[in-house]
Parts: sequence; structure tokens; C-alpha cells
Amino acid sequence: MLKKILFGTIVLALLAVLGVGAVIRTMDRTSTYGGQGRGRASEVSAGNSESPRWGQQTQAHTLVTLTGTVTSVNENALGMKFTDGSTLVIENRPWWFAQEQKFTAQVGDQVKVTGFWYDGTFETSKIENVTNGKTVQLRDEYGRPGWSGRGRRGG
Repeated sequence: MLKKILFGTIVLALLAVLGVGAVIRTMDRTSTYGGQGRGRASEVSAGNSESPRWGQQTQAHTLVTLTGTVTSVNENALGMKFTDGSTLVIENRPWWFAQEQKFTAQVGDQVKVTGFWYDGTFETSKIENVTNGKTVQLRDEYGRPGWSGRGRRGG
């Protein structure tokens, strides 16, 4: 009898853990929040300005343009240093997307990076290589990444 009670308690606890996990996953997938996952530009020296949630369909974030020099480049990241001494690394999905769009850069190239601050992180919207004239648009006017597809509305 004691074995049945113990077994029932273990099964019930397991089901509770799975249920809570399912709720958390569902909330995460249905949220309009941008998340903290991979593929975001990492700022080494940065100020902070809050921007709206990704899902908001208004041009509410303030775009900033930074001008600097490419300090490193490879298949996974583009490193830049700006005139004020700050640095920025565009890596993972944003950089991969830029390369898929045939954007190129070399160490020493002059670049202009346009983007906005979101949760203390600089989100790159556009990269312009002033040296070779190539430009790539990474995000639309609402801040939605070009590599994320068209969304549920298909438009």
C-alpha cells in the first residue's frame, strides 16, 4: 500500500512539473517580447535607452547612426570601433543575414551602423559600408528582423 502511495505521489509531481513547463513554454511562444536569445548585437561600451516591445506596430524607437571602422570580420561576427572609442560586435543571426544579403566588409573599412537601444542592447537595423558602397537593411521600420519571416499575417 505504501508503494502505491509513493508511486502515485511521484507520478503526480512529474505531471505537475510537465504542466508548469508547458504553461511557461506557451507563454514564451505567444509573447510579443523580443527575448534575450542568441543573434543579438552585443555592445561592449554602451549607454542605455529603453525602446518599445517588438510587437508594437509604431515607429516608437529612436534610431541612432554610429560611424566607425571595422576592426575584425569573420563568418560569425563583425567588430567595429567608433570615433568615441566605443565598440560594437554584430554577431550570429544578424551578421549571417547580412552576409546572405551579399554584404561584405574588410578590416579598415569605414561603416555607418543605424539601430536602436532595446533593453540596454544596441539592435542594428542597417549597416552601410562607406568604403565599398554596400548597404544591408537588417530590420524593418518597426524593428522586426528581416530573417524572422513575415509572421502570422503573411504581409
